[in-house]
Amino acid sequence: MHFDITTNVKISGLQYGEEACAPCHSFGPFIRDHWLVHYVRSGHGFFRIHGTDYEVHAGEVFFIPPYISTYYEADREDPWDYQWLSIYGSGLDEVYAAAGLTSHTPVRAVSPTVPRVLDTLSKQGENIHPCGAVSLAYAFLQALAENVPLPHAAGDKAYVERAEEYLRRSLYKKVTVTDIAAYLNIDRSYLTALFKKHHGISTQQYILKMKMEAACGYLLATDYDIARIARSVGYEDTFVFSHAFKTLYGISPTVWRKAQKQ
Repeated sequence: MHFDITTNVKISGLQYGEEACAPCHSFGPFIRDHWLVHYVRSGHGFFRIHGTDYEVHAGEVFFIPPYISTYYEADREDPWDYQWLSIYGSGLDEVYAAAGLTSHTPVRAVSPTVPRVLDTLSKQGENIHPCGAVSLAYAFLQALAENVPLPHAAGDKAYVERAEEYLRRSLYKKVTVTDIAAYLNIDRSYLTALFKKHHGISTQQYILKMKMEAACGYLLATDYDIARIARSVGYEDTFVFSHAFKTLYGISPTVWRKAQKQ
């Protein structure tokens, strides 16, 4: 038997941790610049992303993508005990998506292989050889993908969902409608028609909406100045960012932040 496998995944490092949380222990709202996966060993709590709360129980993971504000809190009566793993590198967004973990599907049950890999990391600790650490990182990603059904052929809705996920991963840079169409390998006008069908707005309007929603998350969750927030959502020119924000919300980002924190 012969087959070829190609992958763009390159792992440059990882961090592991675990915690038996106190009742109502919380973290956030916070925005990270890397991917993070928590595995709940016992107890439960809730995880908030995009304004939606998810109950998370033992045997499940919750997924934290970069550049999106998240919050999580342990249950008052039965607080969770979890392990977490951050893997650093490139190509990881596609791997997590293939494992069924995105910012809109951030919680799911996983196979028993996941805690076994994490327990191995825990036991070896700081004495683990770098090659062993990288090997376990790949093993963890493979374990996440266990029991995930292969995707069906893309239909209209699937194109839109893939476009949305591409945008979420690319909020920190300038993205055009042409970029998204090229990524999906479909015509630009067809993509715009799909967004109008499913969201009632054009692709360009949707890009603006997602970037400004992310900017609102930064305004609320951080003390970043406006120039840094602008760069975080793909705007090098602060004036252009502020104009775009005001176009959508009717007020400047500075005024919006002050109003929300009163």
